[in-house]
Parts: sequence; C-alpha cells; structure tokens
Amino acid sequence: MHYGPFCNKPAEVTDLIKTIVDTHNPTWRDLQQLMSTIFNPEEREKIRNAALKILKGTMPARDMTIERWVARNFPSEDPRWDPYKIEDLRSLQDYQRLVVQAIQVAGKPTTNMSKPSLVIQGASEAPEAFYARLLDAYRMYTPIDPTQPENARMLAMAFISQSAPDIRRKLQKLEGALGKSMSELMEVARKVFANRDKIEEQKQEQKMHKKAELLAAALMGGPATREMNALKKNWNVPRKEIGEVMPETAEVDEADPFEGGDEGRPIPPSLVWPKSRNGNETDRARHASLNPWTNPPGFARHQTPIIVEELPAKHPIRLRQRAYPRHIMQAIQEVIDLYLAHDILVPTESAWNTPILPIPKGDGRFRPVQNLKPVNAATVTIHPLVPNPYVILGLIPQTASWFSVIDLKDAFFTIPIHKKSQHLFAFEWENPATGRKQQYTWTRLPQGFKNSPTLFGNALAADLEALNLPKPEVLLQYVDDLLVTGQTKDICWQNTYDLLHLLQRLGYKASRKKAQLVLQKVRYLGYDIEPGKRTLGHERKEAICRLPTPRTKKDLRGFLGAAGFCRIWIPNFSLLAKPLYEATRGSDREPLLWRKEEQKSFSSLKHALMQAPSLGLPDLDKPFQLFVDTKQNVAVGVLTQRLGTWHRPVAYLSKQLDPVARGWPACLKAVAGTALLTQESCKLTFGQELEIQTPHALKAVLETKGHLWLTNPRMLKYQGLITHNPMIVLKQSTSLNPATLLPEPDLDTAHDCIQTIGETYASRPDMSDVPLPRPDYALYTDGTSFLLDGVRKAGYAVVTLTDVWEAEPLPPGTSAQLAELHALTRALELSKNLNVNIYTDSKYAFLTVQVHGALYKERGLITAGGKDIKYGPQILRLLDSVWAPRKVAVMHCRGHQKSPSDTQLGNHKADQEARHAALRPFKLQAHCLALWDPPDSMQPHYSASELAQARELDASLQGGWWVLPDSRVFLPGHMAWDVVNQVHALHLWLPLLVTLRKLSLYEREPKRNPLQ
Repeated sequence: MHYGPFCNKPAEVTDLIKTIVDTHNPTWRDLQQLMSTIFNPEEREKIRNAALKILKGTMPARDMTIERWVARNFPSEDPRWDPYKIEDLRSLQDYQRLVVQAIQVAGKPTTNMSKPSLVIQGASEAPEAFYARLLDAYRMYTPIDPTQPENARMLAMAFISQSAPDIRRKLQKLEGALGKSMSELMEVARKVFANRDKIEEQKQEQKMHKKAELLAAALMGGPATREMNALKKNWNVPRKEIGEVMPETAEVDEADPFEGGDEGRPIPPSLVWPKSRNGNETDRARHASLNPWTNPPGFARHQTPIIVEELPAKHPIRLRQRAYPRHIMQAIQEVIDLYLAHDILVPTESAWNTPILPIPKGDGRFRPVQNLKPVNAATVTIHPLVPNPYVILGLIPQTASWFSVIDLKDAFFTIPIHKKSQHLFAFEWENPATGRKQQYTWTRLPQGFKNSPTLFGNALAADLEALNLPKPEVLLQYVDDLLVTGQTKDICWQNTYDLLHLLQRLGYKASRKKAQLVLQKVRYLGYDIEPGKRTLGHERKEAICRLPTPRTKKDLRGFLGAAGFCRIWIPNFSLLAKPLYEATRGSDREPLLWRKEEQKSFSSLKHALMQAPSLGLPDLDKPFQLFVDTKQNVAVGVLTQRLGTWHRPVAYLSKQLDPVARGWPACLKAVAGTALLTQESCKLTFGQELEIQTPHALKAVLETKGHLWLTNPRMLKYQGLITHNPMIVLKQSTSLNPATLLPEPDLDTAHDCIQTIGETYASRPDMSDVPLPRPDYALYTDGTSFLLDGVRKAGYAVVTLTDVWEAEPLPPGTSAQLAELHALTRALELSKNLNVNIYTDSKYAFLTVQVHGALYKERGLITAGGKDIKYGPQILRLLDSVWAPRKVAVMHCRGHQKSPSDTQLGNHKADQEARHAALRPFKLQAHCLALWDPPDSMQPHYSASELAQARELDASLQGGWWVLPDSRVFLPGHMAWDVVNQVHALHLWLPLLVTLRKLSLYEREPKRNPLQ
C-alpha cells in the first residue's frame, strides 16, 4: 500500500484523494467506489458525520431544512449529475470539495500539544525521515502550520533537542543554531549521520591493532607475554607458526580483552606477518591487513572465466541512467571507486546499458545494484542447482555439538567473467565531483544476474571438495553460507581453521561481522541450530507475522510463499492455508475475495507460526516413523524418530490431494495421501527405513479395491512407493490424535476399510462382484458399435447360454460405451425380482455400476475437473435399475477369449447377437435408449394450435409433456433450439444430430405461405 493507513497518516490520504479529484474529476459513483476501497466502514461513517457538520454551518437561514440541504449537497444515492450541464457540473464540484474537506476534518485527531515533543530520532533513523515525522506530528496534533516562516524558530528548536545524541551535540555547538535555516541544520545532521559508522570503525580498528600487537608479541616471545597470557582467555585462536597467514575470522570480544568469556566473538581481519631476519613483523603490512577497506575483495584466480550465452535474435538493450540526489551519488561513487581500484569494474564502450539503482543499507549508506532484468530476459537460463534447505539441514550429524557459520564476503565478485560477455553488464555513471559520464562494466559475476547463484555455488562446491574433514563431521554449503560441525570444541576449532585456510588460499574472503565461530547455538539460513534440534529464528517469525492483511492476490501469494518456507514447523499447514490458496485462483486482475474464512486462515497461520516447535535433526542411523491421515482432501502427517519412548518430531508434512484423488473414498484418499507424504519424507530420510502408521489398511485397500479406482500407472506408482518398497513397513494404527497426529493407544481400530468402501460407494450395498452360488439365471451382456458404409451401426444383446432375452439395434451414431451401458441396464431391468449373475466384458460399464456410479450421483454428474460427464441420463437410469433384481452380482470378464468356460461361451454369444442386431433397421421402442429426457428444470408451454395437433396425434400428457404413442416427445416451438443444443452436447456430428432429433423428438411443421 503506497498510502496511509488513514488512522495513522490522514494528511497523506487526504492529499491522495485531493490529487485524484483534481486530476480525474470523478463522478458521484467514482467517489463512492474510491471511498469504499480506501476507508473502512468506521472511517466512512466518521467522514459522513464530518460532512454533516460542515453542511450545518453553511445552511442558508431561509426556505431550507437540514434534511433537504444535506440531500442536495451530500446525496446518499446517485443524483445522476451530468458533467456536460453547467448546473450539474457545479453541484458535482461542490460535492467533490465537500468530500475532500470532510476527509480532512475526519482525519484530524484531538489537539494534543505534547505529541510533537514525543517524536525522538531513532538510533538508525536518517535525519530526513525524523524531520518528516516531526512535521507530520505538528500537522496532525496541533493547529500550528510548521511550514510558515513565523514557526521556523520553534521547529528548529524541536529538531535540535529531539535529534539523536551525537547529532544534537553537534547542532548545539553551532553558533546561532536557532537562527539557521532548516536546510543548514539538515546538512550538518546528515554529515554527522553519514560519518557515524566511520568514527565507530576507527575506534574498533584501534582496539584491534592493540590486540594484534599483543598477540604478535606473544607468539614471538616478546615482552608482551604477560598481556598475551591474559588475552588467551578472550581469543580462542589455535597457535600457528610465525609467518603463516591467519585466516580472516575469529571473533574478538569488543570489550577489554582481559575481561571474561571465550566463545562466539567475531574474528579480526587477516593477520599477515611476513618473516624477517630479526623475527619482527612489519607494522605497515600488519596495519594494512587490519583495515577492511584496504583489504581487496576476494578473487578466485584459478576459476575459468564465465561465458554468458545470449538468446538468438536478441538486440542490445539500452536503458538510460536516471539522476539521484547528490549525497546518494557521492555514496555510490565511493563504492565505484573501490571497485575500480581492484579491477572489479573497468571502463568500457558497449551497445548494452542498464541503470544503477541505489539501495539504502541499515547504516545509512547506499550500495549500487544494477537493474539486470532486461539482461536476464535476453540470456540463456541454466538449470538452477541450489539445494533444498530442509535437505541439507538433515545432513547435520546427531552427534554434532559445536558449529561454526561463515558467510563469504562479496561472494559473486570472486568469479571472473570472460571478456566476450562483459559487454552485457555495462552501465552509465556520472561522477558527481567532475560531472564526467563514463560507461563501466563488471569483470566479475554481478549481483542481480539470474545465473550468478548457481554459477558461484557450483564453483565453490568444486573448490570445497579439497577439504577433508574427519567423519562424521560435515561441511554444508548453501550458495555462500557455510556451516561446519564438530563433536567437540577442539575438533570444531580445527575444522573451522582448515576451512578458513582453504578459503583464503583459493582467494575467497569471509565476512568478519557475520562469522559465528565454535558455538553450540548458531543461526544458519534463518534457523537456530543446536545439538540435536533446529528451531525457526525469531526474526523470521516476526517478519512474517508483521505482514499486513493482503489486499491483492499478489500480496497473498507473497505471504503464502514466506509462510510456506516454514511449513515443516507448522502442523497441518496445507489444511490451515487451504482457503488462502483457493483465494489466489484466477487472474490477478480479479479482486481478492477476502471473507471471514480467509481472515481466520490468515490469523491461524500466523498464530501457528509463532507457536512453531523445535524439531529434531534427522539421525540417519535410526529408523523413522511417519504418521499419516487425510482431512478435507489434504494429506497431513508428522515424521518422527524415537527418543526413548517419545516420538520426537522431525518435520510436519502436509499436501493437497490432486483433483482425481479428491473424489475417492476416504480409505483410498489415505493411500494417495500416504504416497504424497512418503515422497516428501524421503527428502529428509535419504531412503532410510521408514515405518508408516495410518488408521487405514493401505495394503488391503490397494490389493482388493485399487484396480477398481486406480489407473495402471497410478497403481504401479503407489505399489512402488508403499507396498513393494523394502525400506517401508506399513502398520495400521489406532485413531490418530488430531492435534499431534500421533496414535492414541487407548482407542480401537476405527473401521474396516474394505467393508466401508463397499457399503459407501457401491450402487447397491448388497451387490457383489463375486458370482452368487445358486442364481436363477446367469446373463451375459454386450454392446457393439462399428462403421458400415460410412454409417455407425450399434446394437446390444442380453443372453443366457441357451436363450436370447433381448437383442435390439440402437440409434445410428451410438458409441460402444453407451451401447455397453444400455445392455447392462436392460439386463438389470429384465431381471426384476430374480437372483442373477450378470457378466459384461466392458470395464467401463462394470466400474460405473460397481464403483463410480454412486460417486457421480453424489457429486452431481461432474468429473474431477468440474465438467459434465458423458451419458449422465443413462448412468442415472443404470443406477435406478440395479434395484430391480432381488439379488444381483455383476462381474467383469475378458472379451474375445477362446477358452471353453461358460463365461467365455456366454460372452461370445452376446457379442454375436449384438452384431446381428446392429445390422437390423432401428425402430424406436419404449425401452430404447433415450437420447433426450425432458429435464425437471424445463417447463413446456403449448399454444392452442399445438394442443389441438397433439390430440390429433393421439399424444398423452406425461409430467407436463405431450408424448406420442411411439414415445417421442411433442416439442413446443419456443423450446426447439434449447433442446437441439442439449442433444448436440452428446458430441454428435451434424447429419446424425438431424437424424436422431427426428427419432427422439416431434416438432410441429411450420405453416408455409401458399404464395411462396
């Protein structure tokens, strides 16, 4: 949000509204929409009351009531003012001014003259920002206008007395400070603020010089041995031979070196002591190495220069450099001069040019960042190889008790770019001192280039392979962040030294400020790492929880991305975030729908994040346990390892089921959810033994019901992940505790999965897929469809081994699937009050009646993607017909087999009879396949002439429709096109559509003009 909010910055919002009114001349409707967008209901009510108060003071004394005056000047309904009429335009402009004035009055808080005195400059706050806050306080809480000349002295006094201590002292020393202009005071304050860090750095460097001298004297047996013995208490650096290079690192306590503590202090810069004949080091070399600004950035000279490949047919991109305030350009020029001195930047002449953007740092300085988005779009993207943070954290050994974290300084600048590719990164810069413009380019990998993290990470990983650490110690690398472990403090020191020595030998430099050396608790990638566990960093949690309520789908995706990075710490993350993910669907141009459900989910995620528990580090020498359940089409689980008798959580896992799996029975959803979470857990277990516990009998469900619901590829996938994996053990546990997802030992098994699926999703609870032992009849059905002379013929048959119960042709164009459905339907209808076994070679018809039919009926005849299923009316007829037999079993058999079994003989006979029937001419019969059934939502209206014609045709009235003796529906003329569109939805091409329309429907012939 680029303004407000109104409760905190009413003047800013008022200026915004006034600007919109002056530039866009909004209508009454425009202003209503604008106010409903910017202000909440309480603020709108406050603005309305302010407008009424203003109108009461301006109401004429005669011939006007307050109600009429308000309705005329501040209407609550659209007055439909025409801006092209003089009177209406004047009324609209008065209304616009009244709205702006009312917003200004409503935003004015109660006068409080003490409020400006409470505005104090923060320790890291720039003078400009402090001055802006001071002006806002005067405007908001006092009737004083701080911009008026008569108030300049008062404002200067407040600015001086309420500035930061160092700035206040400097300003108070100025002669005639209260009489100076604000620009002069601001210039002095800005200089003090900019030089603050340099003064502090000088003090720190003086301390470091003294400590280094004491250390050097002690190492060479000089007169400072006593001081050095005291210094050892505060500086744990292993002794090395004189003349070696001490790596850039080891944190030194910034207090007196002779006062307590010996762990976790930042390391000083590199100590370089060249040997000399008399054993004394050179002061100049030592002092130079201790100055971080004279220390050049690292450079890995052994690395092969990078060649950046351009996309074909891409022309050079030229974007001009915009100007910035002088103090910003001076700050950036200092950095550019440093880079030029070390050949990181070189002058160039290139057809490419992209601008430099100044990014403010926390210390008030600026760093230049180049806008390389156009270059990124014009170059080839290499496959990123950045590791998953969760995966690499899982590599920390369980026995590690000490850690060191090292962040490389100016990491990308250590990798050179080939001269052939340097022209791509050119930029233009004007020296603020000389006014000369010059084009520069990078000779090292720049920040902002899309391939820089991958290229640098690969180069550093190859170099780190030379570091041999004793097992089980590990070195973790995430781009330029390194973590090294140690079982003991001494081992960790040695591993840290070996790493730093290798880095310096190869040309890399470590950041002194960010180094965390030999500690039992370190911050790595935003996580707190301790022996045996990892915790979300408090700063990361606070940063996410401070995010405001999203106003757009883009804002919401940003929140979900930040929260999703911490998802393994949040139980049921996908379940909590489900309403938010659903709210992001659709185009970004569509408004964000934010209701109570989304707000509840948003608040719940923040609360869960602040309550995030500590997780155990995976121990790859011990087996893992995965507890899985499914809730609201979301797979949720917890990955644990045993710590005594306690299941210690390693990660909380959750993932949405795919659209197809969401339509399955709960027990099959558990199979899909277990497969999903097993894949996720393998990223942390690295293929170690995994015990899966769930309230469902996964193996039994897959073996007995899987073939009915799952496609072959999905069946093989689930079997490979769950049942046929030798490293996975399946256990059916008792019901899981919904809070912890861990089993409750006092509860019994919840249900029988096989029985539950059979009773819930069968079209008839007692219908079986196993033949009845003593049926009255065994029926064999088949439907066929084939092309003959360009016309698709279709037919069906219901037979026994000795008789043909029914064999009839179907309408031309009928598909094989529809013919099979109709054959099975007729077999069920003909078996009324009988005990029958019915065999079909159509897997589609078999699964529809045994599995999917009830599901289709329950969710409204739609697919997993939300589209209408084919043959919906025929499926409903099939589901009704299953209740006709007294007992029934429907079996699937393979077609066109040559075995002499009764099943194959019956199937062959049904196939032959169906083909013979298809060759006969089709005649519409009462039990024939319905191409169009009148839906309940359509109500016909017959004219008088249509009613007379229906009676002439001997039609009968059935449910509001006139039906002819041949079962055709007599269709009113006004409904003809609607019905044709419905029939066309059966995917029929035009000639067959016309033919079948004549067979199913009767339309009245229009009367023709005899003169035509």
